[in-house]
This record gives sequence, structure tokens and C-alpha cells, in this order.
Amino acid sequence: MPHAISRARERSPSGDWLARAAQALEDTHLACWSANLGLRERFGLEMAWYLQRMPQTQTCVLSGGLIHDLEGFCRALDRALPASTPVARTIDGPGGVIDRLRRRPRERPILGDADIIKHRYYVWRDADMLLRADPDLFGRLADAITGVAAEAEFASEDRLLIHRCVFVGGPSLDAYARDPAGQFQSWFSEHGEEPFWSALSGLPRPNVRALPIEAT
Repeated sequence: MPHAISRARERSPSGDWLARAAQALEDTHLACWSANLGLRERFGLEMAWYLQRMPQTQTCVLSGGLIHDLEGFCRALDRALPASTPVARTIDGPGGVIDRLRRRPRERPILGDADIIKHRYYVWRDADMLLRADPDLFGRLADAITGVAAEAEFASEDRLLIHRCVFVGGPSLDAYARDPAGQFQSWFSEHGEEPFWSALSGLPRPNVRALPIEAT
């Protein structure tokens, strides 16, 4: 997979690059960043469009421009994964963010393997807005997303559902991805105990790859 989009492709990510990014999502979450606001906005829109067209997928778009706190994230999650009751304004409490992320796609009559949802993608556009406003909350929410993904892949007896997130934002996402204490490189642990997601999944750390959207 190319390390970055070339300058010749700055005006819009090519279909080939989008396909390679989607292929990378088979193995890792992505933190895609650029200092160019227009480029990263186009990338977020086109990445969501590309993933929505893939078979056996569910794509959830989180509009980061409206996410400044837990309330905003829960509202975005209600829109992305609607249910009969709103998400409780808590991360790990009953009915909260983790419970909603764990909820599997609504069952429907299965006519064949083509009807089975095998991948759920989250495209969190402007994710750096919450990172800058409240880095601790951002870390907890990133931990929830990648933790539920690890649980579904390595610790669940249900039919396999691959969760992957594309975090899209500015250079602060890249800086966060290089922070060994951040939740792109380590599981959250409140009191220094063994992190819950590590104990549950057996994974020593989340699997998030930082990827520049443009050449630097």
C-alpha cells in the first residue's frame, strides 16, 4: 500500500488508492490525516462512499464537526446505528456506547451468503476536533471502538463481524498515533490494572495504523 497520496492526486483520492485503503482495513484500523482541510474532507466523503458500495458491509459515518463531547458522540452514534432507545450517555455503562457498538446488524431473512453482513466500517470524519477539545474522552471512545472490534474478532462465539474504523483528521491524529500512552498504541487502563480489552481479546495493544492522505 502506498505510504501517501502523491501530489498529482491531491485534488481527489483516486479509486485505486481508496481500494488499497479498504484492503488495509482487513487488518487494521486507519488514522488518515492531512494538513489540507479540503483534501481530508473529500477523502472522508469518498472513503465512506466507497465502503458503502462494498458487498456485505454496513458503513457508519460519524460527523466529527458535531462531536465536541460525549453527548455529541452519542447523538452521532444514534444516527449511525439507530435503535428503539437512544444510547445512554455513558461509555461502558448499561445501554451506553460499548453496548451499542456491540449490537449486531439487524437480522433479516437470509437468502444466501451474500445477505450476511461481514464488515462494519466506521468513518469518523473530523475526528481531530474531539481529540483537540477533550483528548481523554477521545481516547476512551477510540478504545471502545477498537476494543469492541477486538472482542468481536477474537473473543466472540457469534458469527464473525469485522469492525474497522477510519479516523479522519489533521496532523494531530498523526501525533496522537505516535504517542505510546495514547489509545491508538495502548489499551485504556484506569488504575494501572491489566486493560480489559487486552485480557478479553489477548491482544497486547490496539491495531491502528496512521496514514498520511497526501505526500509530505
